[in-house]
Amino acid sequence: MAEQRIIVEYSVESKHLTNTIEHGLLFSPYKRRFIRPSLRDKSRSKLVYKLLPGNYIEFKLFANRSSDYAHFSILSVRVNDENYEVKSIYDIELSLTVFRNAEHDQNAPPVLRDFIKMMPAYHSVAYVEMNEYNEDINSIIESIKKYLTEKTISE
Repeated sequence: MAEQRIIVEYSVESKHLTNTIEHGLLFSPYKRRFIRPSLRDKSRSKLVYKLLPGNYIEFKLFANRSSDYAHFSILSVRVNDENYEVKSIYDIELSLTVFRNAEHDQNAPPVLRDFIKMMPAYHSVAYVEMNEYNEDINSIIESIKKYLTEKTISE
C-alpha cells in the first residue's frame, strides 16, 4: 500500500496598491532558494503554496508609500501533519526608500536584493525567480539583520 503524502496549503499576501505594498515569499532552507507558489491568486492578492512537512522561512514586507514606512519580518514556518506553526525570527521598521534602495546596493545580501526585486508590480502579485544561494539560512538571516540594522542606524 502506497504511503499518502501530507500536503499543507499555506498562503502569503502579495499586492501592490496605490499606497500599500504587502509582499511575502517562502524560502526553502533545504533547497536554498525561494519557492515558486502553486497558485498566484490575483483576485485574493495571495500566493498559495502546497507544502510538505518541514521547515520554511517566510520573508514578509508591509509598506506604506505615502508615509515612506516599511515593516520587514523574517518568520519561521514549521509544517507538521496537516497544520503549521509560525514564529517570528526578526522584525524591523525602517524607511521604505532605504529598504527599496537595497535592491541596487552591491553590499546588500543577495537574498534581500532578490526579495525586493520580486515585489509585486502595481495591481499584481509577485512572480518568483528560482535563484539558488550558496549560504545556509542562518548566515542569510544574520547578514540581512546586520545590513538592515546598519542602514536603519545610519538613516
